[in-house]
Amino acid sequence: MPFPLASIPRDASPRLRGLQICQLSIIGLTGVCTLLAAVVPYKHKAFTFSLLYSLILTSITSGILINKEQKAGLAGTLTKDRYAKYQLWKLLAGFAMYFIGFIGFVASPGGNEHQKGNEQGLWLNGVKCTSLHSSIIWLNVFNW
Repeated sequence: MPFPLASIPRDASPRLRGLQICQLSIIGLTGVCTLLAAVVPYKHKAFTFSLLYSLILTSITSGILINKEQKAGLAGTLTKDRYAKYQLWKLLAGFAMYFIGFIGFVASPGGNEHQKGNEQGLWLNGVKCTSLHSSIIWLNVFNW
């Protein structure tokens, strides 16, 4: 039995295969970032997870919809109308999950650090962003 999210039909169009590979890559990178945020000790763990809320929620919904899309492709029932319906559901689920994730980000505690002197860098909610935070922010950009 093949891995559930890796059964892209060989006869599928190259654009569909490329799109699904990109979506599955973002799902995988979200898993890696979530694992790093959970394992690596950070001073601002709640802030780190608040950046991940939207990605985690959209990855779950995208993973479910990609799995359904691939099953329909393997069964030979994936028509253009059905594909468009799946893409519309992914878009609507993405908007809804990003809205819920934004609420989680706003509700999560920030830091009480303040920029000292001429210290440069990206600061969000009073927390200086690390490379993991920057990676999560870039993943959010590429997820759309």
